[in-house]
Amino acid sequence: MEVLEIPLGECHGWKYDQKTGNISHESGEFFIIHGLKVHTDSREVGKGGWDQPILTQIGFDGGLLGIIRQRFNGIPHYLIEAKAEPGNYDILQLSPTLQATFSNLKKAHKGRKPAYSHFFEKPMENEVSVIYDKWLSEDGGRLYKKRNKGMLIELPDNTISDIPPSFIWLSMWQIKELLNENAWINPHIRGIISHL
Repeated sequence: MEVLEIPLGECHGWKYDQKTGNISHESGEFFIIHGLKVHTDSREVGKGGWDQPILTQIGFDGGLLGIIRQRFNGIPHYLIEAKAEPGNYDILQLSPTLQATFSNLKKAHKGRKPAYSHFFEKPMENEVSVIYDKWLSEDGGRLYKKRNKGMLIELPDNTISDIPPSFIWLSMWQIKELLNENAWINPHIRGIISHL
């Protein structure tokens, strides 16, 4: 992946609204960039508050963050993806099995549906045991009222035997060891496994 910074006006598929000053996607999906004026005396910025841009997810519900668990010789393993994101510290980070906005799941980008999404969207139809299914809040300093659905599901042994090269099965011990490395495990994995 090569990431180049370009002017906002050159972002294909994104438009600037002259009246509101907002930036949004032509599909009406994904998110909107707009401004806020914050009035408070309770923060470190000084008396009166501040102004800032913020991202608002369409519908406020961001997406699905899900990890598949499957047992090998009785030991739980978690299906983790080495995912390239343009804002990652070192391009690749270890991410949940599924990390997709609802706009991506609806294929608003006109691309393919994310791998393994059917296990999370319709768990009852896929012999899935749902271990964790909660709404997780996001960073309110950058994202306006956004939340993501965090899920941990378990599949019967041998349900998934062949995985794409960007995925790997890791034990919880291995995940915890990788947390000792700088910026290898993304925050969504930490949020999902924190209840275990």
